[in-house]
Amino acid sequence: VQRDKPGNWNLWRQKLISERYWDSLVEAERLVSEEISTCVAEAGVLEPGWNAHIFNQAVHIWRQQKQQLAEKKEVKKDKEKQKKEVEKAEKRKEVEAKLAEEEKVRQEKLAQKAMDQLLREEEAASKVK
Repeated sequence: VQRDKPGNWNLWRQKLISERYWDSLVEAERLVSEEISTCVAEAGVLEPGWNAHIFNQAVHIWRQQKQQLAEKKEVKKDKEKQKKEVEKAEKRKEVEAKLAEEEKVRQEKLAQKAMDQLLREEEAASKVK
């Protein structure tokens, strides 16, 4: 809200955003400020002196959680990638085995044709003699 306020203020001044929209931004900023003040006051009541550094701790914890989540996502992504690679390797083996079988059958057919051709040639040669 604070980061966007100057830009929105310029837009409001130039009448590029409505009065109602501007008022809603101002109200949102006020509510957030009140909530922050309340949290800081409660922190001071719960633990004396904590109100001075509660947001630093909160940001630190948030960053840690964000990092952990990113690491979990990366691990999951790596596992999925490995799974896909295994599936791809298995598929490749199946295709290679199928191709090898087809090549074997083709070679057998060629050998059978060659044998039949030789037999025909021998029969023809024996009839000529």
